[in-house]
Amino acid sequence: MGTLPHSNLALPIFKMENKILYNLLLISFILVSYDGNNNKVEGANILFLAPLSTKSEAQFFIPLTKALALKGHSVTYVGSTKPDLKLKNFREINPVTPLLIEQFDSSYSDAVEGRRYAQEHPFEMFFNYDMSFINDLCMKTFEDPEFQSIYKESFDVVLLSATFNNCFDGLVHKFRAPLVLVSSFPATAIIVGFTGLRTPPSFVPSPWIAFTDRMTFSQRFTNFLMEWLFELMYLKVMPGDNEKIYRKYLGEDTPGMLEIERNVSLILSNSHIAVNSIRPGMPDIVEVGGLHLRPPKPLPKVSLLRFN
Repeated sequence: MGTLPHSNLALPIFKMENKILYNLLLISFILVSYDGNNNKVEGANILFLAPLSTKSEAQFFIPLTKALALKGHSVTYVGSTKPDLKLKNFREINPVTPLLIEQFDSSYSDAVEGRRYAQEHPFEMFFNYDMSFINDLCMKTFEDPEFQSIYKESFDVVLLSATFNNCFDGLVHKFRAPLVLVSSFPATAIIVGFTGLRTPPSFVPSPWIAFTDRMTFSQRFTNFLMEWLFELMYLKVMPGDNEKIYRKYLGEDTPGMLEIERNVSLILSNSHIAVNSIRPGMPDIVEVGGLHLRPPKPLPKVSLLRFN
């Protein structure tokens, strides 16, 4: 589990004019297969799990699922936002509604202001956010009849949202498929750490804080502390609840959360050198910032009015 199929050819996922997405070619190693003569391409059966996601995250996820379907792959997208794609080889399952800022903290009803406040007060955000509703949404998703219908299927690869969706890790083991983690923001230190990469907090800013790679000593300490707290939560707190949930529905013999995620084959990170600070990289961590962008349309012609 968690190894990439070998191929000496690569099929582009997108017909891209902008080289910002060039690295997406790498994902082809797990999405296509060839016969012995390398002249026949077969579509893969792909499962994209992002039930617990916001509408803004869906703007990043949906273009990827659409591109995969247009290339002939069979895509099952489990998400909170309906992509409404009318394609024969695309199936959508919507067991829950999109996440809202007020679910994390009832004092913020405006998503933009809530995100801005969280960036300016990261520790207050970290300790005040109530995450108990995540477990309820996980169980609601598992109990959805349409979601349960995928249990009897087989998939060639599982794409999983790297945020809040750890309770679905057990499905990766159930399907015995390679895992691709998709991060809707710059991948955190703990996530990229599954590939063996280390991102020093002295110059790699946490995605939870509005810092750059040029930090003062106090900012570096704050950055280190934030990453340490998040790693502590990810390693010590999150596995317990998530494992309890997916083992309830998939069996008590399902491996632990961290054991499954450490077998990740590829990480897609919503980041890019043009908009984010410089950070270390590995071949299996692909920056796909700009994935959701569409080719620009020409501006409409406007007649100029002369005023006397």
